[in-house]
Amino acid sequence: LSQRALPRQSLAAAAALGGLSWLVNGFDSASVEKTALIYKFKSKAGGDVIMLGPQGDQILNLIGREAAPQGIVSADQLPAAIDSLELAVTRDEAAFAQAQADAQAQGDPLPRRQGISLRQRAWPLLDLMRRSQAERRDLTWGV
Repeated sequence: LSQRALPRQSLAAAAALGGLSWLVNGFDSASVEKTALIYKFKSKAGGDVIMLGPQGDQILNLIGREAAPQGIVSADQLPAAIDSLELAVTRDEAAFAQAQADAQAQGDPLPRRQGISLRQRAWPLLDLMRRSQAERRDLTWGV
């Protein structure tokens, strides 16, 4: 994609949003390596789930996988991956509930969630994982 392929306003909008600087500054493979990966989780059991790099890295770490551009969770491995992710969601919610209880006990303002909760972030992938498990299908990304 070259600069000439997009109107000047589109380039300015992309630059203002960040993350697409290569559109304005030209393609540089070193800068692409440093940019966040976009994960596209796929299974024949359902629709694709797309996550930005940091969030995808977090989810992969929670299910015991290293962040990588490509990977697979086989149908046999899905039950353990689902359990790990559900446990992480439960722990995240318990930690937040404890923080709220502590603040209330001290008379401080109740803390609010910053951004999207782990439950909200993990739900689409958990749904795809459950469907994949039910149909004995693998979950892949980057392939």
